[in-house]
Amino acid sequence: MAPGGYILPLGIIDTNINIPLVPLVTNGLLIKGSIIAARHTMLEMLGFAVTHDIKPVVQKFPLSKPGIMEAMDLLAHGEIIFRAVFMPRRG
Repeated sequence: MAPGGYILPLGIIDTNINIPLVPLVTNGLLIKGSIIAARHTMLEMLGFAVTHDIKPVVQKFPLSKPGIMEAMDLLAHGEIIFRAVFMPRRG
C-alpha cells in the first residue's frame, strides 16, 4: 500500500486478522471499520425517505472519458457536492 493509504473492510468474518504494526505506523496507514445496518433497518429508512419525499443530492456525469475527466477535475478542486454519479448512456 502507498503511504497514507487506508483499508475499509466491508464485511465481517468470525476470525481475528493479524496486521503487522510497524509498516502500519511507519507508512501512516489507516484501518477504518463500519457496521452496515440490518436489512429491515435499511427498508425502514427507505420507507421513511419515500414517505417524506427525501431525495439524494447528486451531481450527474456521463459515463464516458470526458464525463470522468470533468468529475475528477471538480473533485480535485473540491467542487463535488455530496455525491458524484456516473450515468450510462441509454439506448
